[in-house]
Amino acid sequence: MKKFLFVLFIGLMLFSRNTLAVMTCEANFCNGIPDQVIAYQAGGIRIYPTNDTLAVDCTPFASGKAVVISEFADSDGKKNMYTMLLLSISAKKDIHIRLTGAGTDCEVTYIKIYE
Repeated sequence: MKKFLFVLFIGLMLFSRNTLAVMTCEANFCNGIPDQVIAYQAGGIRIYPTNDTLAVDCTPFASGKAVVISEFADSDGKKNMYTMLLLSISAKKDIHIRLTGAGTDCEVTYIKIYE
């Protein structure tokens, strides 16, 4: 019985990580839960979706694997977006990230959290 519960627990952990933490990006947006978020001392924030490469119109950072909230972004807006990213990850809530358009760096213009 203990072995069964242990296997069930591990299976649920793997299932919840792989199915709930999924973010994909297309054209000028990303939807889902970010796989990883990194905040740098200089102020920039990088957001890594689940997939290895982004199918976006803009130019992704980190060899095509990240979108960014610029270190030059308004500090209140940046704090609000970072808070929403952390909320999305901790509460397992999907978000919508709108990116800048074609021919630009993939910078976040706004974030919307889904209920």
